[in-house]
Amino acid sequence: MRNLAKKTQESTVSIQNMIANLQSGSERAATSMQETLGKAQTGASNVVRAGELLEEIAEGIASISDRNIQVASAAEEQSLVAEEIHRNVNDINSLVIQVSAGAEQTAVTSRELARLAEQQQGLVGRFRVS
Repeated sequence: MRNLAKKTQESTVSIQNMIANLQSGSERAATSMQETLGKAQTGASNVVRAGELLEEIAEGIASISDRNIQVASAAEEQSLVAEEIHRNVNDINSLVIQVSAGAEQTAVTSRELARLAEQQQGLVGRFRVS
């Protein structure tokens, strides 16, 4: 009987140790699961925030793209205006050359008229009315 009691006691201690180990393992598993859950929630929050930031970045890129299009359009308009100004300057230059030639011709004609007027005055001076 003593042998049986001793084996029973040893088995009881062994079972108690197993139960203690199982309880300890269960507690560690529960703690680990809680930590993992916390990390998963933090990770999910980070993913949501990253998505929000990516959306903000996409909006910023779209805004920059729109502004680039506006700048390109304005540059093209300025180029067209510059070409028109260049044509107008060339036209003005041509007109200035024409006006200058006309003024020179007018000066030549004026000198000729002055010479003719002087000549006529000399001729008129020969005729005296008595």
